[in-house]
Amino acid sequence: MFKQKTHLFFSILLLATLACGQFELGVEEPPSPLPEAQVEDHQAQETPDETLSSDPSHLSAISAPSGIRPDMISLDTIPISYQGRIDFPFKTGDAGNFVLQAGEEVSFNWLDFPPDAAFYSIAIKTHEEEQLIMIGTDFDSSDGVMIDWNVEENISGSVVGFACFGDGACIGAEWSGEVYSGLLPPDQFCTVKLFNIGVVDIYLEPDKDSVVIAHLTPGFYAQVYAIVEDQWLWIDLTNLDTSSQEYSSLSRGYVPQQKSLELFGPCNSLKEN
Repeated sequence: MFKQKTHLFFSILLLATLACGQFELGVEEPPSPLPEAQVEDHQAQETPDETLSSDPSHLSAISAPSGIRPDMISLDTIPISYQGRIDFPFKTGDAGNFVLQAGEEVSFNWLDFPPDAAFYSIAIKTHEEEQLIMIGTDFDSSDGVMIDWNVEENISGSVVGFACFGDGACIGAEWSGEVYSGLLPPDQFCTVKLFNIGVVDIYLEPDKDSVVIAHLTPGFYAQVYAIVEDQWLWIDLTNLDTSSQEYSSLSRGYVPQQKSLELFGPCNSLKEN
C-alpha cells in the first residue's frame, strides 16, 4: 500500500514538473499562414523593382545632385549670389533690349560662369505671364557653358541663368538683357522685315528723289513682289503707315535695300535686272 502511494506521488510530481517547465520555456505554437494579399505585398517588398532599374529617367534622377535638378528650377528658385553674364547674338538692340528672330537658332554663352557647378540652366523669365521658358541645360562646363536654342514666337522677357550645386544652392547670372521676338515669317511667299530702332522710308518710285509715301516699321513683315537691280524692293503697303492721306489708296511702293532689312522665304525668283 505504501509503495502504491509513493508511486502515485512521484507520478503526480513528474507531471507537475513537466507542466511548469513548458510554461517557463515559453514554448510557442507555429505561426498561422499569412492571408494571400499580405503574402503578395511581402513578396513585392523583398523583390527588387526591375522597372526602376531599367528606366533611364529613374537612373538619371539617381545620378543627379540630391539637392536640386534642372526640372526643379522655377520662379521660386532664388540664387545665393550672381556671377558672369549671358551673351548671345541678336538682330538689333538698344539700352539692354534685344530683338531675336523667331525660328532662328541662337547660341547663349555664359561668360565668367561659376566653376564646378553640377549643371547650368539658362531660361527666359517672361514679362507678362511671370513664367520661366527653359532654353536648356549644360552639364559639362569643361569647354564653356553654351546652349543652342530655336527662338520661339512672341518672346518677351529677361535672360536668366542658374548654376546649381550638389547641396541645392544656385548662383545666378548677372542681368543679361531683355529679349523680344515676333511672329515666324510666312514661308509661302517672299517677305522683308526691318531690324532697326527707327522706321525706313518707302518711295513711290525706285529713286530716293521720289516722294516718300509710307514707312516700314520694325518687326513687321511686308510681302515683296520684285527685287529691282538688287537695290530696291517693291513691296506691299497693306497695314503700313502712309506718310499722308493722299497716298492711303496706294498698295505698293519701293524701299531701298540696306543692312537693317532681311528677306525671308522664296525670294530668288523675284530678282529683276
